[in-house]
Amino acid sequence: MRKNLSLLILMVFSVSIFAGPRFLVDKEKSKIKLDENGIVTNGVIYNGPPMQLEPMSRDNYGLFTRGPEVMVLTGYYDWQTNGDCKKNIGYVSPSIMHAMYMVSLDSTQISPSRRTKYAFSNDHGATWGDLGVIPSIRSGFPSMTVGTTGASQDVAIIGNHYQPGAQLTSGVHVDVSAGAGSFNSTLWNFNQTNFIWPQMNTLSNGNVMVAAETYQGAAATDSGIVNVFNPNTGSWVGNPKILNSPATSQLSMRWTSAAGPGGRALYVISAISDAGSSVGNNRIFYFTSTDNGNTWSTANVLFSSFIDPTGDTVEAWLGLDAVYDNAGNFYVVFNTIADSFQTAKIWVSKNAGTPSLVAANLEIPGSAKSLTSSMGNVITMDWPSVSVSQDGNYVFVAFSVLKQADVVNNFQAFDVHMRYALTSNMTFNAPLMQITQGTNDERYVALNRVTPIFGGYYRIHMTYQKDPQPGSSAFNDNAPVSSASLIYRYIVMDSLIGIINIGNEIPREYSLEQNYPNPFNPLTKIRFNLPKAENVTLTVYNSLGQLVATLVQNEFVSAGVKEVSFDASDLPSGVYLYRIKAGDFTDTRKMILVK
Repeated sequence: MRKNLSLLILMVFSVSIFAGPRFLVDKEKSKIKLDENGIVTNGVIYNGPPMQLEPMSRDNYGLFTRGPEVMVLTGYYDWQTNGDCKKNIGYVSPSIMHAMYMVSLDSTQISPSRRTKYAFSNDHGATWGDLGVIPSIRSGFPSMTVGTTGASQDVAIIGNHYQPGAQLTSGVHVDVSAGAGSFNSTLWNFNQTNFIWPQMNTLSNGNVMVAAETYQGAAATDSGIVNVFNPNTGSWVGNPKILNSPATSQLSMRWTSAAGPGGRALYVISAISDAGSSVGNNRIFYFTSTDNGNTWSTANVLFSSFIDPTGDTVEAWLGLDAVYDNAGNFYVVFNTIADSFQTAKIWVSKNAGTPSLVAANLEIPGSAKSLTSSMGNVITMDWPSVSVSQDGNYVFVAFSVLKQADVVNNFQAFDVHMRYALTSNMTFNAPLMQITQGTNDERYVALNRVTPIFGGYYRIHMTYQKDPQPGSSAFNDNAPVSSASLIYRYIVMDSLIGIINIGNEIPREYSLEQNYPNPFNPLTKIRFNLPKAENVTLTVYNSLGQLVATLVQNEFVSAGVKEVSFDASDLPSGVYLYRIKAGDFTDTRKMILVK
């Protein structure tokens, strides 16, 4: 009797977990791409409260600081992607920052008035100038990179598709100088049918890889396609490369691309309609090049669907982004879903290795488990973007999370979240960072490909769309038409200090060098030598022996000559001591702050 009672309790418990309301994802509906003429809108104009911008703030634990939201560009188009993560921001330096955004200029003509807008900032993103549309006719789904050589050095290079004649095709637009807003345009001229949705990445030789697809519509299978463009001559280099995976179907595929050092390049396909995994669901494939996109490898599998412990089949979804670090490692971020909304997750794979879990729906307070409306092409964690730190030590991943209770006109809003990991272990166990909040809809976050070190801290540059009306009027949600905006924001990682590698020398002994300059105001650099990899702690004390700054906190640091920047803007003039502990080695030195 006792055994039967235990079995009955177990069965009831199992039903309560697995047989409750599933709030299933409409996968077939959500695989649809936005057709060029498939704009769906009910003509209703949003007339609720105006969009509110969030000021500068810190998180509850003092781990990071959010810069204030800055409105960059505005318009009525509110669907920014057909799956991949568009690169809307290009950071070069505090005085050279680029941004672009797809808008509609007329709320009553959402599709005909669709354009690509460009903006520039020369004051570290505090203000932005709207420099007009590129080109002057209807265009779609732009992507941006920045030039690195010759006349294109530091200028914005934008790709989008448009139709100047009978054929829908793509073009590349190169500014004449940084922030001029006067672009020279070159059309794709290989007569490939529907070469659209281009992605732009600057190769190590200064050419630009244009990665797109040949979209044939519902009657045929899509193909990946890559071509190379020389931004200094305004000409195409070589012939286009067709990249097809062994998927059972590439129809409605999504893709992303990246360029790295030493001629490296990457093209990734999420073959949404594929059924070739061991459990019959789609796979993610990748192709690599080591000669600046001239030749490519065959397709390799990066991710294959699997069955999780609850019995659900987990498959890759639509969100994709990729980036290289300076050492030539590549990182691919993607999202997955099983049958219900609460199974959504974000993952990163380094060099096509076993994916690392970034975050899961169930760990995020307030995340949606069901939809209050018939929102299309939506799961509860989507549009992930990835960046690597300048020194290669960290990988940052941002994404949008649908909130259950943040509802406007029966549509739920997204908020931007972020998490990071050391590239050495790819363990995303840091606190989850919520970047935005409230009922405004924030999605399509785009991180700058590289997170620079500024003032001794990692400064993450990002853009995202902010809209007072959640849902989409430009696609198939039938949401009210509203004025959405591209928002620029920076995140300062107060708890992470950038450790820069100086050269390739491996020193013979440990040492802590004198800071320079010294005296200083308010910035100085501290260099130390490690003959082997160690856990390092580097701290700063005032003359009373009180801890005033932790520059490195028990971080595993590789062997070599290392340098850390220290920003003493918040400290008074005086004598300070800085102390290192690396394994069994300790040392202390004196420095002087003069204001």
